[in-house]
Amino acid sequence: MDSASAAKHLQSLFDGGAGWALLVAITGCSTSVLQGVLAGRKIHARTERKIMSVRLEQVINGERLVPSLGAIRRVRALLALGHEARTIAAAAGVSKTVLSELIGGSVDEVRARTHDAIQAAFEQLAMTTGSSTRSVNRARKAQWAPPLAWDDIDDPAEVPQYGSTTNRAQQIVEDAGELARLGCPRDVIAERVGATWDYIVKVHSRQHVELPRIAA
Repeated sequence: MDSASAAKHLQSLFDGGAGWALLVAITGCSTSVLQGVLAGRKIHARTERKIMSVRLEQVINGERLVPSLGAIRRVRALLALGHEARTIAAAAGVSKTVLSELIGGSVDEVRARTHDAIQAAFEQLAMTTGSSTRSVNRARKAQWAPPLAWDDIDDPAEVPQYGSTTNRAQQIVEDAGELARLGCPRDVIAERVGATWDYIVKVHSRQHVELPRIAA
């Protein structure tokens, strides 16, 4: 169905101060789905219902409870990179108790402000590796995926790629560069690479590779 109504409502939520991570958590729609709505792509009726049911006061209220999945995945991904739990807690400004609950996956929901704080810490720490062998071993034993194994980490249906994340990152950089040279715009590159544009940008940053010049 047409996404015009959902796109208008979604944009009003962004204009009111809502962020991507919080809207993903509340609607249950992936980042790529929400981006498609804003781009005017056709959507399912259930997607429209999810978006239209969100009120502005819900997304700007930091005390609102949101699904904890994204926060749990981010914390575990940082452990897989070798960061210590106390480092993650300090970066996010949350207590050790809150972080322990997330690591253990013992909570189904977290406060919106906690979700956003974990996301901010993730953006900060996912660019570097930690020095904790204990964290790495714990994550490996539990099979927790590192940041680059995720395309859309907030998507409940997302399955992490446990293979060589280094090789995957290099492949994304190579494919994106080749498609850019062929004159493909961002949405086409993202579709053919099989990742969101935001993820492609992050991969280039982590690989210390300049983004290719994209056609207008």
